[in-house]
Amino acid sequence: MIILALIITVIILSAALLAAILKIITLRVSISHIADMIEKIVNTDTNAQISTFSCDPIIKKTASLLNRELACLRKLEIKYREGDGKLKDAITNISHDLRTPLTVINGYIEQLSKEIKNEKALRQLQTVKNRVHELIALTDELFRYTVTLDTEFTPISEKTLINEMLEKSMLDFYTAFTERGIKPQSNICDKRIYRYTDRNALSRIFSNIISNAIKYAENDFLVSLTEDGVITFSNTASELNYIDVEHLLDRYYTVKSESKSTGLGLSIARLLAERLGYEISAFYEEGILKISVKI
Repeated sequence: MIILALIITVIILSAALLAAILKIITLRVSISHIADMIEKIVNTDTNAQISTFSCDPIIKKTASLLNRELACLRKLEIKYREGDGKLKDAITNISHDLRTPLTVINGYIEQLSKEIKNEKALRQLQTVKNRVHELIALTDELFRYTVTLDTEFTPISEKTLINEMLEKSMLDFYTAFTERGIKPQSNICDKRIYRYTDRNALSRIFSNIISNAIKYAENDFLVSLTEDGVITFSNTASELNYIDVEHLLDRYYTVKSESKSTGLGLSIARLLAERLGYEISAFYEEGILKISVKI
């Protein structure tokens, strides 16, 4: 009888253990299924909900709570898209509305500058002309930013020699460097670095970073390219601080300076870099600002 009781006890315990193991396996499968569905829902534009085949009340409650949160996130995303779209349209319209009268004003100024002979009046007119050009440049920058935000942007991949493109970008700004008294230097590796990329977008990234350096650099500028495709733009910027540099790539962030800027140049560079799958970062070392692009 004792042996029979022991056998029955072992069978009962084994059955209980097997049931517990099966339940654990079922719970793990259910949780893994929920995790996969969350990843799919988050990464795709869908109104799907999390479903579960588990009868466990805790799992069912968890799925229900997650569906509720996902519904809230969808509503917030829709509001964000609508708001962002309206803002983009407003900026585009404002840019067009401002550019037309500014272009007309600039035309009148050009005409007046040919007729006015008084040197003092000409200097004052030149000041007005410079301000008009600044306003035109700012409206263009706003328009370019809204275009960059276009989610339908599709990069055109072409085999590109990075060394050559970088050198060309430097040459394009040679006159601007000279006017600011900056002596640009380059440390581009001898190895020919090729990448399949969107040439126009990459050129825009380089141009925006270089033009930003021209605005804020003191008297030096260095661009380097390593054999593993890391491009670094650096210049002395003693007036900056770590807080400025931390937010330098953020939208609309501007450094306190006499330079007139919307703060969109580096933000556009960051957006384009992200669209192309590149890493872009800004850091500050002993008074030197460095912007790195890893391609």
